[in-house]
Amino acid sequence: YYLKPIERRRPYITPPYPYDVDGKRFMLTTIGSPIMVDGRPLGVVCVDMPITNISKLVSEIHPYGTGYAWLMMPNGNFIYHPVEERIGKNMFDLDPSANKEDLHRALAEGEPYFEIRVSAANGKRSMIQYVPIEFKNSGQRWYLAVSAPLDKILADANALTRDLLTMGGIAVVLVMIAIFFVARSISKPIRVMADGAMDVAGGNFKIRPDESIF
Repeated sequence: YYLKPIERRRPYITPPYPYDVDGKRFMLTTIGSPIMVDGRPLGVVCVDMPITNISKLVSEIHPYGTGYAWLMMPNGNFIYHPVEERIGKNMFDLDPSANKEDLHRALAEGEPYFEIRVSAANGKRSMIQYVPIEFKNSGQRWYLAVSAPLDKILADANALTRDLLTMGGIAVVLVMIAIFFVARSISKPIRVMADGAMDVAGGNFKIRPDESIF
């Protein structure tokens, strides 16, 4: 959190890590921004931020009632998952993927990705969409993944007439748009803190972030 902003000369957001307070475990991320004077880094402004509310937002995503979502790093490490034992572990070590190499490439390059595979949480074949969450000015990203049960999706599709099938397709598009909006909501508090750290690093000590977004 100190050397990375200086080496990169721009904000750096650490991978979330556990931190114990009064016997309770929280996941924190540290946001560091370099103090630049005449093009040279002289120090770093750091802010520790719990991701409790971000995790809560992801935990409330349940497509088709039994679907779920998780948050992860581009390397596959889980930041949040409804199965708590998975947090901090790597998806590629735990879950099979029909196209592991393609998924690796997409995550490394910051691209969205879609696949159908067996869900780790419920053992059912599921449609999974991976959406990048970009953090402005940092060159970094996390990923939001949303898993929807394939049997329920197909059941809805089989129940539709040809005319209603078009409406079903529109509904899927609307769900995808909703996922992208959720991804933006996740990135907002971290983006605000990163911008605040940059303001302080630039000499503005009167910055007061809106606490309601946290």
